[in-house]
Amino acid sequence: MKPNRFFAVAMVGAFLILGAQVAISQTQEQKEQRGFRPGMRGRQGGFMHMRMLRALNLSEDQQEQVREFQRDQFEKTKEERDALADAQHEYQEAVAALETVNDGDGQSKVRKAAKKLADKQAALSIASAGQRTEFLDYLNSILDPEQWEELQKLRTEMEQFRNGRFERRKEQRQDLR
Repeated sequence: MKPNRFFAVAMVGAFLILGAQVAISQTQEQKEQRGFRPGMRGRQGGFMHMRMLRALNLSEDQQEQVREFQRDQFEKTKEERDALADAQHEYQEAVAALETVNDGDGQSKVRKAAKKLADKQAALSIASAGQRTEFLDYLNSILDPEQWEELQKLRTEMEQFRNGRFERRKEQRQDLR
């Protein structure tokens, strides 16, 4: 497999796994109790690292526009996130049941739940990829030319960092063989 294709597949897989864990570990109520608000992004990733946005020195108006856009985008994927959380729960229940009684019916339920989980993860990944594109288009419409240029520079640096990290991990795996 070509390195760029492998990288893309690996990134999608990593985001799927991370997204599933976040969706399961926190219900919306728990998030709100801890101060989570739509549009906030933490370790679970998201459209853009907030650190990058801070580096652009956005005006108060721009910051509010970004927050509002991210809230709207967060709400658009609520159905997919909820479906993913439900699928993850079903999968965990099927695995737990299989651990107590390992039979053909239990294995079939695990396979079915795993396929459903993968389908929900893919749906959320596809929706998120589209949202990243929309977010960049939106940013392009509200940033001044200097801010847009700085954003492109920061994105390039982040991509180089990711590629370097990927290459280092690849070398480490080869060293282990």
